[in-house]
Amino acid sequence: MTELKPDSQVFVTVTGTNYYFELKPFELGTKVSLTKDVRNHHDNEAIAVILPILGKVGYVANSPYTVIRGTYSAGRIYDHLAESCLGIVRFITDKNVILEVYPDKRLDLDIDIDVVNNDSAYFDTKKLPPKGEQSF
Repeated sequence: MTELKPDSQVFVTVTGTNYYFELKPFELGTKVSLTKDVRNHHDNEAIAVILPILGKVGYVANSPYTVIRGTYSAGRIYDHLAESCLGIVRFITDKNVILEVYPDKRLDLDIDIDVVNNDSAYFDTKKLPPKGEQSF
């Protein structure tokens, strides 16, 4: 089994994008989470490609028919990864996305969602028509 060295570049092909959002969510430099999909009944070495907020956008290719030459398959890197690690989009073709894998890093997403009061002053200045009358 190939050892993933911290100083070496590791690239993987994203497959299955046609089942999700095609290539639309991907841009050069986009950060994704590579997460082991332990519930995948079709592939026990499945690694899901997750885009924050959007969700699953594909899988790391694991078939000789889908792995682009020069990239690693999911099976070659699976045992060398934590449950989740960072991937960054480095190449996009008309049909494929290639990610650089950072096994020692992961995404940390921090989103603040606050509840605020509506601006009641807005409603005070608007005169509503009497019930039953419509104004256009």
